[in-house]
Amino acid sequence: MKSETKHALEVMQQQLDVLKRGLGESEPEPVEKYTPSKGTWVRSLEVEGLEFLFNGYQNLTVGFRQGKWYEDFYPSPSNRYELMSASEIEAALIKEAEKRGFKDKVTVKMPDNFPSNGDDFCRADYAYDTYRDALYGAIKGNGGACLYHEGQWATIVAYPPLTIGSHVVEITTHPLYGKELFAAVNGESYSTATVECMIEVASMKKCTVSISGVTVPVEKLEEILGRLKS
Repeated sequence: MKSETKHALEVMQQQLDVLKRGLGESEPEPVEKYTPSKGTWVRSLEVEGLEFLFNGYQNLTVGFRQGKWYEDFYPSPSNRYELMSASEIEAALIKEAEKRGFKDKVTVKMPDNFPSNGDDFCRADYAYDTYRDALYGAIKGNGGACLYHEGQWATIVAYPPLTIGSHVVEITTHPLYGKELFAAVNGESYSTATVECMIEVASMKKCTVSISGVTVPVEKLEEILGRLKS
C-alpha cells in the first residue's frame, strides 16, 4: 500500500512538472558563484554590512563592518561575495575620510608607496581613482594629497587654524591632567567630555552655546571634538 501511494505521488509530481513547463515555468538556473579577484572591493552576501578589499582567501585584509573600519578580515572561500561598484567604494571611503578628519587645508603625511599629485594637503573635496584604489583630497583634476591607497591611510600632521570669533582654538594638554587633550580658548580650557555636553545642548531647540561671548554652532563644536579625538 505504501509503495502504491509513493508511486502515485511521484506520478502527480511528474504531471505537475509537465504542466509548469507548459505554462512557461521552469526550474531556476543555478547561479554561478562569483570568485573575487585580488585587489577588488567586495561585499559579503553572508554577513550583512561586511565590505572589504579582497586580498586572497585566508589572507588578512581591511574593510568595513557595519560602517566601521577594521584591519582583521580573513575571507572564507565558503562564503559568497559580490563586486562593489566604484560609486559604492568611493562613498564608503569618503565617509571614513571624514571620520578621520581629512578636510580642507589639512596637511598629511603619506606612506612612501602612495601615488602623489605633488600636494601634501587636502583641497576641499574628494576624488576616487578606481585604477589605483586611491582616494585624493581634491576636486577631480586639481591635485590634492592621497589620503587612502590599497588599504592604507595617510596621517594628519597639521590642521588649519581653528577660530571662535577672534580667538584661536588650541588643542593642548593641561598641566594637571597629564596627556589628556583640552581645547584652549582665550585662557579657558574645555575637555572632551565638556565639548560633548556642549554639542548635546547646542543640538536642542532654542538652546545656544557661547565661548568667550561668541555663540558657537554645533558644526564648530563637532570640529573641535574631532580634533580632540584625533
